Amino acid sequence: MPIQIKSDKELSKINIRGLGFVYNDYSGKTRSKINNNVLHAAHCDNLTRSKTNIRKYYFYKKSEALDWLIKERGEEGVYWRRCGNCDALGQDDVERINSDILETGK
Repeated sequence: MPIQIKSDKELSKINIRGLGFVYNDYSGKTRSKINNNVLHAAHCDNLTRSKTNIRKYYFYKKSEALDWLIKERGEEGVYWRRCGNCDALGQDDVERINSDILETGK
């Protein structure tokens, strides 16, 4: 389950800490706002300009975010998208990439 971010101060702390993912939820399940319904890595620079007057949700892991978004908002690229700046690449991606490197010895 996502955690709703309730204040700009809370959003700023999440961004500075840089762990997890933030979904910018303008309108829920609608095609007209796809460019605004965006999943970001918590460290994304775009979040520094973002405000909580638009609903925001926090997820610990990308798998959590993707499962919830597909179930609650619909298909990626139709009802929501990943940020063009960070591509929603976050800490869990780094851990996966590092484990792949260690397992293959590359």
